[in-house]
Amino acid sequence: MWHRLRRLVQLIAAALLLSPLAGFTFFLGTYSASLLFGRLHLADPYAALQVGVLPLAVAALPVVLLNLLLGRVFCGWICPLGLLLEGVDALRRTLRLKDRRVPDWLGWALAGGLLAGGLLAGQPLFERFSPQGNLARLLLFGLAWEALILPVVALADLLVARRFWCRTLCPAGVTFGLLSRLGALRVALDAEHCGRCGHCLTACPQSKFVLQDAVSGKGVPIADPSACIACGECIDVCPSDALAFRFDPSPDPGRRQALVMLGAAALVTAFGRSARAAMTQRPRPALRPPGAQTETLFQALCIRCGKCAQVCPRKAIRLDNGSPYIEPRREGCDLCNKCVDICPSGALSLRPGEKIHMGVAEIDHSRCLPSNGVLCRSCFVVCPLQGKALKLDESRSPWTPMVDPRECVGCGLCEHVCPVDPAAIIVRFDP
Repeated sequence: MWHRLRRLVQLIAAALLLSPLAGFTFFLGTYSASLLFGRLHLADPYAALQVGVLPLAVAALPVVLLNLLLGRVFCGWICPLGLLLEGVDALRRTLRLKDRRVPDWLGWALAGGLLAGGLLAGQPLFERFSPQGNLARLLLFGLAWEALILPVVALADLLVARRFWCRTLCPAGVTFGLLSRLGALRVALDAEHCGRCGHCLTACPQSKFVLQDAVSGKGVPIADPSACIACGECIDVCPSDALAFRFDPSPDPGRRQALVMLGAAALVTAFGRSARAAMTQRPRPALRPPGAQTETLFQALCIRCGKCAQVCPRKAIRLDNGSPYIEPRREGCDLCNKCVDICPSGALSLRPGEKIHMGVAEIDHSRCLPSNGVLCRSCFVVCPLQGKALKLDESRSPWTPMVDPRECVGCGLCEHVCPVDPAAIIVRFDP
């Protein structure tokens, strides 16, 4: 029963993630941060810890509450990477490869290291290299070099240990595991009815070690809450009905440890906000969408969710390793500000009445057609600030375009339509 229900939920979750490809907008983003039905903002708690801003913390709250109630259900019922790696696990079992126990501290070390390393690097490092984030971006936005991390993770699952990434290494999974120690739902074992057949140990997609201590009588009679993904596979295969979901059947001795770890992560996050503010400014490598903060702060806040690219009506926003940028020659920005409105972290942000400033257009008059006696008004016609940012010098014939750098916002529409190749008018963004 649980197996079929879980597969149905996984397919629905995958359909939601991919729905923008069919033109639907009731789900936008990836699982780092998403917008459901245009109203409910959701975020990965580990992403919120890395960035440390209030909007993301609020968006992560529903996910935290779900985890506290039902355990690691995201990992077992929703995560697209989990569904993919279950296929790798099936291959592993077919090849009858040995299941190794990997120390749990590896996951804590990686999660803590990425959190601390992100402070030094000035950006949420895990969102840059996250396999689940890269898988979502691969499905939604196409192939990019960072997708190479997916076969690496799959090979590690196949050759190192069963569900090596999900059970041991994944920082998001570690966070969910810590929260699950505080949670209510458990897979509980009735020791009196257990026949010690071992079917549950084989069926568990997170490896036999999740239930091994409970079945052997070495620990409390519950599945390890930090590793259990509440999939129900063990319940389905138990011939004596000795396993069942129960709400808090026994106290978890790891709860104090979980509180300490989460408290330490919160302190690192709080420190990170002041650390980012003190950082020296980075040069901007590309034209960013409207409302982009200084490059240093932009990199620190952007969690590469891709929502800005999904809502852009002109498809001007592209992604480089999930980081948004605009290539004006390919497509310019029409200043609709939808990307600013949907940004969950403040990486794109405009105060009421604040003027957009992406860059400034500059004209190479040695190549501009009107400057060389050929009639052309392409840039002037398309400029959204026509007559202010871009004017025509009527003292010359034909009339020649002139840029007012005080009014130009750097949208790039002029560069996009310029008939000269390469363009005679280009946007210079802040270095």
